[in-house]
Amino acid sequence: MRRIASNIVARLEKAGLMRVTGGRDTLEQRIVAAFKANVRAEEDIEAEAALFAESHSRELVGMDRYKVLQLVKERLAKERGFTL
Repeated sequence: MRRIASNIVARLEKAGLMRVTGGRDTLEQRIVAAFKANVRAEEDIEAEAALFAESHSRELVGMDRYKVLQLVKERLAKERGFTL
């Protein structure tokens, strides 16, 4: 993640879209923190979707579990304003 953050900063600077005036290291750390928060949020949505599917498994007999998980994840993400 750190390498990706560094690459993003370098490309934005090179394109003239951004100029780093403070600490480059601090900026990269903030980008990495944002990536990690995004991953944690998606993991939370996946866990909640799995819990929902498990708790409603008797009602969902004959349905594709993967499709159900995807639909629940999409609904939860939309409710939370999260882009998958």
